[in-house]
Amino acid sequence: MPRTKKRKTAEQNNASSLWNITGVANSVTEESIDDLLDELESKPAETVDKKLKTSVDDHGAKSSKSIEPFDFSKNLILPRNKVEASAWNNALSNWIKNGKYSEGLLPNFDLEIARHFQIEKLSGVVLSSDDEIRMPSFERWIIDSKLEEEKCKDSVIPNASTATEASQRLKKELSQRLDGSQAEAVLGDLCHQTSAALQELTALQRRTRNKCPMKKGDRLYVEDRDDGMIALLYGRKSWKKPYCIKLNLSHYKKLKKMFENVHGIISQKGMHAFHLIVMCLLLRYSSLSGGQLLNNLRGGGMQGAIHPLVFHNLHQHFRRPCIELFASPINAYYMQFGSAFPSLDWHFGSVGDFFSQKLEEGCYEINPPFSPGLMMKMAIGLQRNVEVANHNHKSLTFIVIVPSARYEGPLAHGYAAESFKKLCKLAYREISLKARKHIYVEGAQHLKPTRYKKSSYDTSVFIVQSRKAFNSANLSKLEQIIKAAFCECKPLGLDDE
Repeated sequence: MPRTKKRKTAEQNNASSLWNITGVANSVTEESIDDLLDELESKPAETVDKKLKTSVDDHGAKSSKSIEPFDFSKNLILPRNKVEASAWNNALSNWIKNGKYSEGLLPNFDLEIARHFQIEKLSGVVLSSDDEIRMPSFERWIIDSKLEEEKCKDSVIPNASTATEASQRLKKELSQRLDGSQAEAVLGDLCHQTSAALQELTALQRRTRNKCPMKKGDRLYVEDRDDGMIALLYGRKSWKKPYCIKLNLSHYKKLKKMFENVHGIISQKGMHAFHLIVMCLLLRYSSLSGGQLLNNLRGGGMQGAIHPLVFHNLHQHFRRPCIELFASPINAYYMQFGSAFPSLDWHFGSVGDFFSQKLEEGCYEINPPFSPGLMMKMAIGLQRNVEVANHNHKSLTFIVIVPSARYEGPLAHGYAAESFKKLCKLAYREISLKARKHIYVEGAQHLKPTRYKKSSYDTSVFIVQSRKAFNSANLSKLEQIIKAAFCECKPLGLDDE
């Protein structure tokens, strides 16, 4: 059924404002998808020329350091099935050569960008209630509400109500700055707008589910900026200006290397698919961070990571990689990792989320988002895995990094006290790191010129092990190397990726 004039005009007006989030470049190197789509419609594969060459090739000429590879076969978590990667590659090739698009081949850019706008509006409801309310309050609500929802309607926006535990925690945080009735009104408005956002996104997904996200007339191109940033630009005929997402050159190269590790070397035409996936990836994690990360670097603290030197020292100590279970393609240290969105992240090496894994052997690092509901569920999952490892006489080690909740502090730390106490009971040892005396990697490391920041709060590192893995003598040595790595201001001698 054709769109009405009124609806078409509304869609054009909405699309034309997309560029406002991250800025617009005056590009002279743009490459059109029209060439590819024309070829799909009229030319066999062997006659396709090289019109779609982009400035990506120029990036490869620059020197870059790679993240450290390793033999993942020694760990029980396995990479995404090679058959699945092969099937995706074949489907992409079939689309490029024959014009036959398979549903789900590429992420839905329209849905990702619409969600990003909706999340930005939702976070604004909370942040505008008082100048002292910070983005982490909203991020915690998003993460914990997703864990509590009975029916998932969206990958990021929760199907939440004012009665959930996550909502009640947010209400208490708001009540520290607002009176009770104001906090309740803000929470009610947030949940109401969340419900409306879900309805809009569901309708959009229904309309675009079977459609190729790249339309004839679209332009997707890359710019290498003088400030060390890469700009990915995506434009359509109905938009006044192209939508632009930027990231550091080093992270662009890292994502390309991770993508090729899964799918093999990317062809020139395949680069369009890669760039679309990267744009959707950055939008997805910005949405999880409150929808304002790409615009003004607000939020993203939940995506912080531990110091590269810590991974290096753990690798040396255990003589095997210490695999991250709460990572993302953006902040992961190794080529394989666990992450929140495996259906998208698998293109870069994700092996699934922590809660879907059965772990009874190996060495793993856990640095979860510091959200009380998730941290409690994580602690319960740790206990279950250790019990299975003990029953099967397996060697299993978890290095768990969380904020210390031993002393009175912010309200959010108080909410995490229950999971903290559980970790104290599970762990063979707790290593304490003082505030301002140790550093993390920035959650927005892919957008900032600096990577590291000092921790504002005390941190606890728990060593959780099965009985077979436990060795008291090694624990003392392990504590020394962990403290030394966390307190080092720069990871000397390591690749700065």
